[in-house]
Amino acid sequence: MFIYENNKNQNQIQWLLSISSHFAILEMVNCNSIFYKKNTSA
Repeated sequence: MFIYENNKNQNQIQWLLSISSHFAILEMVNCNSIFYKKNTSA
């Protein structure tokens, strides 16, 4: 039972990490596109 619980927590941590990294990538792309637009419009 303990092993199962531990594994579940591990999976949750893994999931949170993948979600957060996914959003970090989205943020980077977003910032880059805004920066790009600013540079091209100037």
